[in-house]
Amino acid sequence: MLKKIFLSLSIIFLMLGCSVKTVDKDAFAYSIEGREFKLISYGKLRMAVPKKATLLFDNGQYSGYAGCNGMGGKYELSGNKIKFYSGFSTMMACPDMKAETKFRKLLLEVDNYIMRDDILVFRKSKEEILNFKMQ
Repeated sequence: MLKKIFLSLSIIFLMLGCSVKTVDKDAFAYSIEGREFKLISYGKLRMAVPKKATLLFDNGQYSGYAGCNGMGGKYELSGNKIKFYSGFSTMMACPDMKAETKFRKLLLEVDNYIMRDDILVFRKSKEEILNFKMQ
């Protein structure tokens, strides 16, 4: 009798463990839309990020600050896929443009993202290239 109960419970736990979890494709879009994020790192690159570099997402338009210059443009979301399009940037001369230029270049290479709590990770394929903290 105990063997039958144990076997039945084992089968139930096995079935629960193998259940398929469905993901709402729009959950990714809602996680960044209407929110502002602060750049905290260039993925695995050991390079200083521009101070106060931010991105704000609003209805297919992004805007932000690249450290010295303002910037913005369009983006498209589909599930966790994202594509940025070149847009505008102010043209102020700054002492060190290297970090700002890298930020704008990497943004155009992004093709997907993931969220880890309040951290937004932009990736190129599976490589993490930009990390942001939700503001």
